Amino acid sequence: MVNLVKEQLPDSLIATLENCEKNDFEEKLHNISVTLEATFAEKLADKTSGWTENTLRMATEKVIKAYMRKRIVTDGIRADGRSLDQIRQIYCEAGSVERAHGT
Repeated sequence: MVNLVKEQLPDSLIATLENCEKNDFEEKLHNISVTLEATFAEKLADKTSGWTENTLRMATEKVIKAYMRKRIVTDGIRADGRSLDQIRQIYCEAGSVERAHGT
């Protein structure tokens, strides 16, 4: 199943997930999932095939993770565009809470 998904999911389509904010990433990932569900609609409809939306999603995640790992190892670039030696900016603010709520 993973190999069939990989054949239908070119690197150029996975590359659209790079360097985008979380909301954009999730939207693009959803679009990829919808495209793959349409591509494999026959297999998903056939209850004897062993294909379900869940197994298709898991196979898609494996293909995308393998692509992202390969990009990190070969190009030295993370999914968010940072190189391996770059860190994210962190903003912290210290202070006290005027009145605690909850437990």
